[in-house]
Amino acid sequence: MVSAAGTRVQSAYPEQLRTELDRYLDGLRFSDEAAAAGLVEAMRYSLLAGGKRIRPVLALATAEALGLEPSTMLPFAAAWTARLATGHVLIGSTIRVFPSPPVT
Repeated sequence: MVSAAGTRVQSAYPEQLRTELDRYLDGLRFSDEAAAAGLVEAMRYSLLAGGKRIRPVLALATAEALGLEPSTMLPFAAAWTARLATGHVLIGSTIRVFPSPPVT
């Protein structure tokens, strides 16, 4: 976005949606069982790490563009974030376990 003076101005629009999504993700609780504490910590670390937000934020922005309250889409956006995190872990594991053959 460029101001009337010709200087670049960063829009806060998608940032507010990302912040809303991050707040929702941070509020999710998976288990209170002591035996699952390590798993819960790993899940939260992966889910709350930076990145993996553009598609979920686009879902919230689309809802808003359609006249819906973006908060109604937060469960969907959170699920999408979890899916992206899971896909990243699986792809990363596959790459480490099954490296590509050398190019000849």
